[in-house]
Amino acid sequence: MLAVALVAASVGAGAAERAWQTGIWVDSQVVRPRIVFGIGRDPRSGAPPPPVIEVRTYVIETDDVRLELKENTTADASHLDVDIGGPVTFALDKKTVYIRVDDAKERTLIVTKNIRKAKPTKA
Repeated sequence: MLAVALVAASVGAGAAERAWQTGIWVDSQVVRPRIVFGIGRDPRSGAPPPPVIEVRTYVIETDDVRLELKENTTADASHLDVDIGGPVTFALDKKTVYIRVDDAKERTLIVTKNIRKAKPTKA
Protein backbone atom coordinates (compact mmCIF):
# COMPACT_ATOMS: atom_id res chain seq x y z
CA MET A 1 0.00 0.00 0.00
CA LEU A 2 2.85 2.35 0.87
CA ALA A 3 4.61 1.56 -2.42
CA VAL A 4 1.49 2.45 -4.41
CA ALA A 5 1.19 5.77 -2.56
CA LEU A 6 4.86 6.59 -3.24
CA VAL A 7 4.53 5.80 -6.94
CA ALA A 8 1.38 7.89 -7.22
CA ALA A 9 3.09 10.80 -5.45
CA SER A 10 6.12 10.62 -7.74
CA VAL A 11 3.94 10.55 -10.87
CA GLY A 12 2.03 13.61 -9.70
CA ALA A 13 5.26 15.39 -8.78
CA GLY A 14 6.75 14.63 -12.22
CA ALA A 15 3.84 16.30 -13.96
CA ALA A 16 4.23 19.44 -11.87
CA GLU A 17 7.96 19.63 -12.57
CA ARG A 18 7.67 19.70 -16.34
CA ALA A 19 9.05 22.73 -18.16
CA TRP A 20 5.84 23.99 -19.74
CA GLN A 21 6.12 26.13 -22.88
CA THR A 22 3.65 27.81 -25.18
CA GLY A 23 3.52 27.46 -28.92
CA ILE A 24 1.15 27.64 -31.88
CA TRP A 25 -0.66 24.75 -33.57
CA VAL A 26 0.50 24.83 -37.21
CA ASP A 27 -0.95 21.63 -38.69
CA SER A 28 -3.03 18.57 -37.88
CA GLN A 29 -3.71 15.53 -40.08
CA VAL A 30 -5.32 12.12 -39.75
CA VAL A 31 -4.12 9.21 -41.91
CA ARG A 32 -6.13 6.03 -42.09
CA PRO A 33 -4.95 2.93 -43.95
CA ARG A 34 -6.68 2.37 -47.28
CA ILE A 35 -6.65 -1.40 -46.88
CA VAL A 36 -7.03 -3.08 -43.50
CA PHE A 37 -5.64 -6.58 -43.18
CA GLY A 38 -6.54 -8.76 -40.27
CA ILE A 39 -9.46 -10.42 -38.67
CA GLY A 40 -12.81 -9.18 -39.86
CA ARG A 41 -16.19 -9.57 -38.31
CA ASP A 42 -17.26 -13.16 -37.78
CA PRO A 43 -20.94 -13.39 -38.80
CA ARG A 44 -21.41 -16.44 -36.58
CA SER A 45 -20.33 -14.73 -33.37
CA GLY A 46 -21.79 -11.29 -34.05
CA ALA A 47 -18.69 -9.68 -32.62
CA PRO A 48 -17.94 -6.20 -33.95
CA PRO A 49 -14.95 -5.75 -36.27
CA PRO A 50 -11.71 -4.52 -34.74
CA PRO A 51 -11.33 -0.73 -34.55
CA VAL A 52 -9.71 1.04 -37.47
CA ILE A 53 -6.17 2.16 -36.68
CA GLU A 54 -5.17 5.70 -37.62
CA VAL A 55 -2.12 7.91 -37.28
CA ARG A 56 -2.67 11.49 -36.18
CA THR A 57 0.10 13.99 -36.83
CA TYR A 58 0.42 17.44 -35.33
CA VAL A 59 2.86 20.32 -35.78
CA ILE A 60 3.70 22.88 -33.09
CA GLU A 61 5.94 25.91 -33.60
CA THR A 62 7.61 28.29 -31.19
CA ASP A 63 10.16 31.03 -31.86
CA ASP A 64 12.96 28.46 -31.38
CA VAL A 65 11.65 25.09 -32.55
CA ARG A 66 9.25 23.25 -34.87
CA LEU A 67 7.96 19.95 -33.47
CA GLU A 68 6.31 17.31 -35.63
CA LEU A 69 4.35 14.89 -33.47
CA LYS A 70 2.61 11.54 -33.97
CA GLU A 71 -0.12 9.66 -32.15
CA ASN A 72 -1.05 6.08 -33.05
CA THR A 73 -4.67 5.54 -32.07
CA THR A 74 -8.02 4.21 -33.23
CA ALA A 75 -10.76 6.05 -35.06
CA ASP A 76 -13.15 5.78 -32.12
CA ALA A 77 -10.67 7.17 -29.55
CA SER A 78 -10.89 10.70 -28.23
CA HIS A 79 -8.80 13.19 -30.14
CA LEU A 80 -7.14 16.51 -29.44
CA ASP A 81 -9.17 19.57 -30.30
CA VAL A 82 -6.61 21.48 -32.34
CA ASP A 83 -7.27 25.07 -33.39
CA ILE A 84 -4.80 25.76 -36.22
CA GLY A 85 -3.15 29.08 -35.45
CA GLY A 86 -4.26 28.82 -31.83
CA PRO A 87 -2.11 28.50 -28.71
CA VAL A 88 -0.93 25.24 -27.15
CA THR A 89 0.79 24.54 -23.85
CA PHE A 90 3.29 21.69 -23.98
CA ALA A 91 6.36 20.20 -22.31
CA LEU A 92 9.15 18.52 -24.27
CA ASP A 93 10.99 15.58 -22.71
CA LYS A 94 13.40 13.95 -25.18
CA LYS A 95 11.16 12.08 -27.68
CA THR A 96 7.90 12.76 -25.82
CA VAL A 97 5.69 15.83 -25.77
CA TYR A 98 3.05 16.35 -23.12
CA ILE A 99 0.12 18.49 -24.25
CA ARG A 100 -1.84 20.24 -21.51
CA VAL A 101 -5.47 19.56 -22.38
CA ASP A 102 -6.91 21.34 -19.36
CA ASP A 103 -5.70 22.10 -15.85
CA ALA A 104 -5.75 18.47 -14.73
CA LYS A 105 -5.20 16.41 -17.89
CA GLU A 106 -2.31 15.81 -20.27
CA ARG A 107 -1.98 14.05 -23.62
CA THR A 108 1.25 12.26 -24.60
CA LEU A 109 2.55 12.42 -28.18
CA ILE A 110 5.69 11.05 -29.86
CA VAL A 111 8.18 13.47 -31.42
CA THR A 112 8.99 12.48 -35.01
CA LYS A 113 10.96 15.65 -35.88
CA ASN A 114 12.51 18.29 -33.65
CA ILE A 115 13.75 21.10 -35.90
CA ARG A 116 15.68 23.93 -34.25
CA LYS A 117 15.16 27.26 -35.93
CA ALA A 118 18.24 29.30 -36.81
CA LYS A 119 18.62 32.49 -34.84
CA PRO A 120 18.70 35.58 -37.07
CA THR A 121 22.17 37.04 -37.25
CA LYS A 122 22.75 40.74 -36.84
CA ALA A 123 24.55 42.34 -39.74
